[in-house]
Amino acid sequence: MLILPSVYAAREGYPSSTGTGRRSSGGPLDIEARIHGCKGGKIDIRPIPPVGGKVTAPGNDIQEQEADFRRRNLERAEAESKDRAAREREQTARRNYCDGLKRDCLALDSSRRIVTDVSAKGERTYMDDDTRSKRLAEIREQLRGCS
Repeated sequence: MLILPSVYAAREGYPSSTGTGRRSSGGPLDIEARIHGCKGGKIDIRPIPPVGGKVTAPGNDIQEQEADFRRRNLERAEAESKDRAAREREQTARRNYCDGLKRDCLALDSSRRIVTDVSAKGERTYMDDDTRSKRLAEIREQLRGCS
């Protein structure tokens, strides 16, 4: 049985384990060698050029990448802190607005009379019940937007 594979390999042009295989001019090894250019000559293998078209030294490239990475991190941290500060200012303003509406609602909802104006003589003008109920309805509508 060992003879058949080596005879077949020799007949087809493959080298055998005993070294009796031969390469014919039309055998599979010769065809593969011609297709792939592996006849012992130099093969010029070059990397694909970058999209930008310029090639830089690896040392500078790594340092530049590290500097760009740190710069981007700083810019992102600054942007996040600005966003956080803006959100906090907005939340504070919203909280103050809602607190004012709650105070106004409590004042209008109480049974005490509300002074709207004091004249030069010291006479007080009070809010009438219709105006009070309209203003209270407006404030309650605005309070729906508050949490």
